Amino acid sequence: MQQVFETVRRLDPLGDDILFVTGSDHGMETVAESIDLTELLIAAGLKQSRESRELVVAPNGTAATLYFAEPEGALVARVARFLAGENWVGELFVGDRLPAAGLPADTPMQIAVSLAGEDRANPHGVAGYAPIVQDPADNESKIGFGQHGGLGPNEQRPFLIIEGGGFVPGVRRQPSSLVDIAPTVLRHLHLDHDDMDGNALSREVI
Repeated sequence: MQQVFETVRRLDPLGDDILFVTGSDHGMETVAESIDLTELLIAAGLKQSRESRELVVAPNGTAATLYFAEPEGALVARVARFLAGENWVGELFVGDRLPAAGLPADTPMQIAVSLAGEDRANPHGVAGYAPIVQDPADNESKIGFGQHGGLGPNEQRPFLIIEGGGFVPGVRRQPSSLVDIAPTVLRHLHLDHDDMDGNALSREVI
């Protein structure tokens, strides 16, 4: 990214012609520990073995979804009660509450869990620690590295950098959305953008 930025500014030193826009699709939490959720479920008598199919865990970094062979069966409630008692569980979405996390409620996936995070800073000064759900398909240790997937505040905080095009340097903290990027670029190109879902971002620091 630095090489691209330096090239852009060499070609357009004042930023009058080229609007430089870069961002991330998500933030990160530093991995504190790895939770072997499948093994915990086996130890609790909720799953027969790693290979059994009555209940399957799908790891997703700092979150996981759980799939059931019998979505309407009693096992769903038993697993939900077990998870609710675990201190590494942050938010729990079960059955009809799944849509609150943007997930369907009428599939074999009947539980979604976001792991609990901490706001302390890592050695690099970046805030946010969280455990991850161990992924049997990935043998590399992620302890101390960044990960996402859940609902921790730091992993839900992407960044957006815009330079040139009359933008006054400085940090802005007002809410913005993906739909605001297109009208911002179209304004820079002097093209119509008034009928779009988003709004061109302010050039001033508010």
